Amino acid sequence: MMPATTSTLAELPASPVLRRNDRSTEEHAVATPFPPLTRSLRWNMLYALVGNGAYNVAQGGFLVILARLNSPAAVGDFAYGLAITAPIFMLVSLQLRQLIAGDAGHELALKDLLGLRLLTTLFASVVSCGVAFCLGETPSATYAIAGMALFKSVEAISQVLTATHQRSENFDRSTTSSLLRAAASLSLVLVAAWFWPSAGNCSIAAAIGALAVIITYDLPVAARLAGTTHLWPRFRSDFLWTILWRGLPLGIAMMLLGLLPNIPRYFVRGELGVSELGIYSALGFLGNAGTIVMSAVCQPALPRLARYHLEQRRADFARLVASIVGGAAVLGLSLVLGAAVFGAAALGLIYGPEYASHHHLLIWQMVATTASLMTVAIGTAVTASRQIALQPVIVLMATLVCSAGCWLLVPVYGLHGAAWALCIAWCFCFMGYLLLLCWKSKHS
Repeated sequence: MMPATTSTLAELPASPVLRRNDRSTEEHAVATPFPPLTRSLRWNMLYALVGNGAYNVAQGGFLVILARLNSPAAVGDFAYGLAITAPIFMLVSLQLRQLIAGDAGHELALKDLLGLRLLTTLFASVVSCGVAFCLGETPSATYAIAGMALFKSVEAISQVLTATHQRSENFDRSTTSSLLRAAASLSLVLVAAWFWPSAGNCSIAAAIGALAVIITYDLPVAARLAGTTHLWPRFRSDFLWTILWRGLPLGIAMMLLGLLPNIPRYFVRGELGVSELGIYSALGFLGNAGTIVMSAVCQPALPRLARYHLEQRRADFARLVASIVGGAAVLGLSLVLGAAVFGAAALGLIYGPEYASHHHLLIWQMVATTASLMTVAIGTAVTASRQIALQPVIVLMATLVCSAGCWLLVPVYGLHGAAWALCIAWCFCFMGYLLLLCWKSKHS
């Protein structure tokens, strides 16, 4: 077993890797009592809602632009590129964003985190392109995968920089970064789709816009907060191995979580074709309206829950967990109701008449979204309580359930079968997380 992954940061030994003295004040570990909570959780949630909203509006804008200016096959290439790269990048990310946000003791130095993220991002990009080559994909699909890998790389670097703001609950700065990246990326995607219409070109354009914001805003702000005039990545083998050991179980869990919603897309593309994949993915993306709100709730809730866990404030911890899980359920059911009442009209307005005829599929995809939102909510509590080592086991079992469901249902029921399999898998994952959290509460 890996004891460091199941312990809180406060319980870890005083390793010289994490507590080495340095001339920069950023590198000193915090051994003093935690500072008082001065920032309102509601304001942090509002900032996170605005930032996540801007980011997801930009992502939705990519799909709308492709759907309006191209065929469903182009949307399918975009979705397939995302389906291939997302699990790989989630694995090598080690969920540093979660680890940083839950680092209530400020034990992780930004220079070391940047060095680690650069190495893992380069590895993920090479693996993504290698997968495309090994699968013998069409040129358009291979180009879409390569372009999406570039965009994911830039996005991964930005996440580390903004996570340090969230660790100290400075969500206003991370929100500003999200707004700038959304505006820059969407503007360049529109230009690329108009003059050079392809999924690969749009992904590269989005990456260029996000990189410009990192250089002009994220890096200067992070350096100023760290009390230095420059912020160069640092590569220390002892630190790299320590964080790899700590973050790998969470990275595996998040890779499987990223793989889980993409499994139906693999089956749809193989059984029904790339055009059907474009329709399935475009409809499923509308569920991101709930993801925007849920991320805005969970991001500021994670450092707060981590603090409650460290300070043994069990009643406050349980109250906040119940609030975010209950809110996720209400939000998801609202999406299901909205899909049932306004689904056909909304699909026709956003994507066009070719998509409106699939409004019944939208209802089932919103049911799956409801289960996924509740899983994210309870998973935030599990991560805050440092129950990391068992998360990959639970998600792996849910992934196997989803694969079996798709194998049985997609050939017979088509797109609806894919949505049903995803519903079952998310419900299984939620129950596993809930049982793990209850077990932790009983034995703590």
